[in-house]
Amino acid sequence: MFNVKERPFTAWLRELYHRGGATYASVSRQCAHARSADWIGRLIRSREPWAVNPPTKETFAGFARAFGVPEEDVRAAIAREWYQVGTVVPPSPDEIGELYGELTAARQGLFAAFALELVANAKDASTPDDGEAA
Repeated sequence: MFNVKERPFTAWLRELYHRGGATYASVSRQCAHARSADWIGRLIRSREPWAVNPPTKETFAGFARAFGVPEEDVRAAIAREWYQVGTVVPPSPDEIGELYGELTAARQGLFAAFALELVANAKDASTPDDGEAA
């Protein structure tokens, strides 16, 4: 069974194939000949993406135009399909603020503990031992 989540790039090619005249040559044309009709056909028919080599970065623009998505989405789909790499979503500004707040609180807590330890050590150093004459 074809898994769209595991093969997003192929899913886009299949959509073009079914929508654009149902020939591998027509899909190749729509993608600005980023890959040959034979390459597209082998990928669409295959059970796994390594039936063909993954697209190179020089082809991303042609695929992006044909799929109607940004080149970054093409890159992410290739990473997912060929290398099983999920996309990394950067934290939002709110999440960054929360993380900064947590780190600041932790740093302040460590500083306070360190300061207390310094005071206690200084106090111990200035207090004579029980065995010493004052």
